[in-house]
Amino acid sequence: MFAQLGRRYLSVSFIILSFMVLLTAAVEAADPRAGTVNWPIGVAQMTVKLIPAMPHAKYSVAVTPFVPKLGGYSPTSACTYFGIIMKDPAFFTVQHKRCDSGVAVRLDEAIQLDWILAEWTQ
Repeated sequence: MFAQLGRRYLSVSFIILSFMVLLTAAVEAADPRAGTVNWPIGVAQMTVKLIPAMPHAKYSVAVTPFVPKLGGYSPTSACTYFGIIMKDPAFFTVQHKRCDSGVAVRLDEAIQLDWILAEWTQ
Protein backbone atom coordinates (compact mmCIF):
# COMPACT_ATOMS: atom_id res chain seq x y z
CA MET A 1 0.00 0.00 0.00
CA PHE A 2 2.80 2.45 0.86
CA ALA A 3 4.54 1.58 -2.41
CA GLN A 4 1.39 2.55 -4.36
CA LEU A 5 1.09 5.83 -2.47
CA GLY A 6 4.76 6.55 -3.08
CA ARG A 7 4.38 5.99 -6.84
CA ARG A 8 1.23 8.12 -6.93
CA TYR A 9 2.98 11.02 -5.14
CA LEU A 10 5.99 10.61 -7.42
CA SER A 11 3.72 10.81 -10.50
CA VAL A 12 1.90 13.88 -9.20
CA SER A 13 5.22 15.53 -8.29
CA PHE A 14 6.57 14.87 -11.78
CA ILE A 15 3.45 16.40 -13.39
CA ILE A 16 3.69 19.50 -11.17
CA LEU A 17 7.42 19.90 -11.88
CA SER A 18 6.82 19.52 -15.63
CA PHE A 19 4.08 22.15 -15.53
CA MET A 20 6.36 24.55 -13.64
CA VAL A 21 9.13 24.14 -16.23
CA LEU A 22 6.71 24.68 -19.13
CA LEU A 23 5.13 27.71 -17.44
CA THR A 24 8.57 29.25 -16.84
CA ALA A 25 9.51 28.71 -20.50
CA ALA A 26 6.25 30.33 -21.64
CA VAL A 27 6.83 33.38 -19.43
CA GLU A 28 10.40 33.77 -20.70
CA ALA A 29 9.19 33.54 -24.31
CA ALA A 30 6.77 36.43 -23.73
CA ASP A 31 9.73 38.88 -23.34
CA PRO A 32 8.15 41.44 -20.97
CA ARG A 33 9.87 44.83 -20.90
CA ALA A 34 9.44 48.16 -19.13
CA GLY A 35 11.09 51.55 -18.98
CA THR A 36 10.80 55.31 -18.63
CA VAL A 37 11.38 58.07 -21.18
CA ASN A 38 11.75 61.79 -20.51
CA TRP A 39 9.10 63.79 -22.37
CA PRO A 40 10.01 67.49 -22.68
CA ILE A 41 7.76 70.56 -22.66
CA GLY A 42 6.30 71.50 -26.06
CA VAL A 43 6.28 67.98 -27.54
CA ALA A 44 3.05 66.18 -28.48
CA GLN A 45 4.50 62.82 -29.56
CA MET A 46 7.36 60.53 -28.49
CA THR A 47 8.89 57.43 -30.05
CA VAL A 48 10.31 54.78 -27.72
CA LYS A 49 13.05 52.60 -29.26
CA LEU A 50 13.09 48.92 -28.32
CA ILE A 51 16.62 47.58 -27.91
CA PRO A 52 16.93 44.84 -28.88
CA ALA A 53 14.01 44.97 -31.29
CA MET A 54 11.06 42.67 -30.75
CA PRO A 55 10.77 39.72 -33.18
CA HIS A 56 7.46 41.19 -34.46
CA ALA A 57 4.91 43.90 -33.63
CA LYS A 58 2.57 41.50 -31.81
CA TYR A 59 2.77 43.11 -28.40
CA SER A 60 0.70 45.25 -26.09
CA VAL A 61 2.06 48.36 -24.44
CA ALA A 62 0.65 50.52 -21.67
CA VAL A 63 1.89 53.97 -20.70
CA THR A 64 1.49 56.14 -17.61
CA PRO A 65 2.67 59.74 -17.23
CA PHE A 66 4.66 60.56 -14.12
CA VAL A 67 5.59 63.99 -12.76
CA PRO A 68 8.05 63.76 -9.86
CA LYS A 69 6.48 64.98 -6.58
CA LEU A 70 3.03 65.28 -8.22
CA GLY A 71 2.21 61.80 -9.54
CA GLY A 72 0.11 61.78 -12.72
CA TYR A 73 -0.22 64.45 -15.37
CA SER A 74 -3.24 66.20 -16.83
CA PRO A 75 -3.50 69.80 -17.94
CA THR A 76 -6.36 71.55 -16.20
CA SER A 77 -7.67 73.24 -19.36
CA ALA A 78 -8.70 70.06 -21.23
CA CYS A 79 -9.20 66.32 -20.81
CA THR A 80 -6.23 64.54 -22.43
CA TYR A 81 -4.77 61.06 -22.69
CA PHE A 82 -1.61 59.33 -23.92
CA GLY A 83 -2.39 56.94 -26.79
CA ILE A 84 -0.25 54.48 -28.73
CA ILE A 85 -0.42 55.50 -32.40
CA MET A 86 2.13 53.11 -33.93
CA LYS A 87 3.78 49.79 -33.07
CA ASP A 88 6.79 48.35 -34.86
CA PRO A 89 9.26 45.63 -33.83
CA ALA A 90 11.92 48.31 -33.22
CA PHE A 91 9.78 51.05 -31.60
CA PHE A 92 6.37 52.31 -30.56
CA THR A 93 5.03 55.87 -30.76
CA VAL A 94 2.87 57.61 -28.16
CA GLN A 95 0.86 60.76 -28.71
CA HIS A 96 -0.70 63.11 -26.17
CA LYS A 97 -4.28 63.83 -27.38
CA ARG A 98 -7.45 65.68 -26.42
CA CYS A 99 -10.29 63.44 -25.23
CA ASP A 100 -12.99 65.30 -27.14
CA SER A 101 -11.34 65.57 -30.57
CA GLY A 102 -8.24 63.35 -30.66
CA VAL A 103 -6.13 66.35 -31.68
CA ALA A 104 -2.48 66.15 -30.59
CA VAL A 105 -1.58 68.37 -27.60
CA ARG A 106 1.91 69.60 -26.77
CA LEU A 107 2.90 69.12 -23.14
CA ASP A 108 2.98 72.23 -20.96
CA GLU A 109 5.13 70.49 -18.34
CA ALA A 110 8.02 68.03 -18.66
CA ILE A 111 7.09 64.50 -17.58
CA GLN A 112 8.48 61.02 -17.40
CA LEU A 113 6.47 58.43 -19.31
CA ASP A 114 6.55 54.98 -17.71
CA TRP A 115 5.80 52.09 -20.07
CA ILE A 116 5.39 48.34 -19.90
CA LEU A 117 5.26 45.99 -22.85
CA ALA A 118 4.26 42.33 -23.19
CA GLU A 119 4.56 40.18 -26.28
CA TRP A 120 1.47 38.30 -27.44
CA THR A 121 1.92 34.56 -27.18
CA GLN A 122 -0.78 33.73 -29.76
